[in-house]
Amino acid sequence: MKTKKRLTEAEFALVRPLFPKMKQRNLEAAHACMVAGRTQRDVAGEIGITDKALCQIIGQIWQKFQQEVQRPEGWQVITVCLPPDLIKKVRLMEEEARKALKI
Repeated sequence: MKTKKRLTEAEFALVRPLFPKMKQRNLEAAHACMVAGRTQRDVAGEIGITDKALCQIIGQIWQKFQQEVQRPEGWQVITVCLPPDLIKKVRLMEEEARKALKI
């Protein structure tokens, strides 16, 4: 059974910056399907790409969301202002904590 790859507006906003090289129209097409709930066939037809191409775009976004954005149960998201060297340390701490969960 296929998994519905749906995101909230906030979740999509978190994953969007992780694709700086993806074309804007592809991000908008993925948003239309994943957030607004439109069908891949309709959206792909409107922007002139195949259903399969849009499915791959959505798959890439979904995979990145699961790997880098989706938070484990009990974890919280906060916004802080830090110097670059501390940002690297905090990201490393998160990566290590995520690895520890998969043991």
